[in-house]
Amino acid sequence: MKQLLIFILGFLLLFSYDFSIAQEKVKAKDDKTKIKNADADYKQKEKDNKVKVKDEDSKMKMKPMEGMQPAEFADMKYAGIGKKGLDELSRGDIDGWMTSFADNAVYLWNSGDSLVGKQAITDYWKKRRADVIDSVTYSNHIFLPIKVNRPQSVEAPGIWLLSWYRIDAKYKTGK
Repeated sequence: MKQLLIFILGFLLLFSYDFSIAQEKVKAKDDKTKIKNADADYKQKEKDNKVKVKDEDSKMKMKPMEGMQPAEFADMKYAGIGKKGLDELSRGDIDGWMTSFADNAVYLWNSGDSLVGKQAITDYWKKRRADVIDSVTYSNHIFLPIKVNRPQSVEAPGIWLLSWYRIDAKYKTGK
């Protein structure tokens, strides 16, 4: 286990160095300045997260701007909010659980089904807790709060709380 941890830390250190891309200026035919990439893999300059810096050889380097990673770890206070929400849901306090939801919240199941709007989510869970679920407990919590700065797909920018936990439910049918 110790060897695996050392390997992972070494791997992270290796890739944490600044790998900047050497750039050089060239003149285009219509006298506009373009940036020619020294590395063929980088076909276009990313203006939103890079800044030009001159080095000793008068070549341009593209370096990441501080705090502009696509995603980063968020404050662990969001894990506390998630834990509090699961405790409220477990107690049947649907109104308490819903206080952290926005009015336009969307509740998604892994089957692809969803509920749209805070009121629809509240109504569903109040009915579910009253008519179907006798008790529910959440254990073995793992929370990972992430701040998305630049979406890479369909996710919205902002704070996301990824969570894994065990659910033990007892239904009113006895199952």
